[in-house]
Amino acid sequence: PRLKALKMYESHHQIKSDLLATAGLDFHRESHFGGPYVKLAPNEFSESAILSLLKNGSYEIERGGLRIGPRAELGGLNRWRIGFGSFFSTGLIGSGKRIGKWMHERNLSMPKKLKEAIRKRL
Repeated sequence: PRLKALKMYESHHQIKSDLLATAGLDFHRESHFGGPYVKLAPNEFSESAILSLLKNGSYEIERGGLRIGPRAELGGLNRWRIGFGSFFSTGLIGSGKRIGKWMHERNLSMPKKLKEAIRKRL
């Protein structure tokens, strides 16, 4: 998760203490597929069993080896890791947008293969 999203959850959680964190997928291209996952273990595979576990906070959110509980309690190394990763990825995305704007203003385009290679890494 982005550090900004975690901080927003924490501030909302102070107001509404029973608020639970969840996760979603910002799916724009095939390379985005693969997480985060909401992991739960229902006793039976039914809508009511799954909804009950979600409402009770009986799940974990996982992506890239990092697990977060429904109350998004993070500390120490995990918090640092998320902060650094968030800073790095938002910086790269912002730089890419500025470069893209600069190129567009000059009627330049990035070779398709290079654009695809960059997107695969982000």
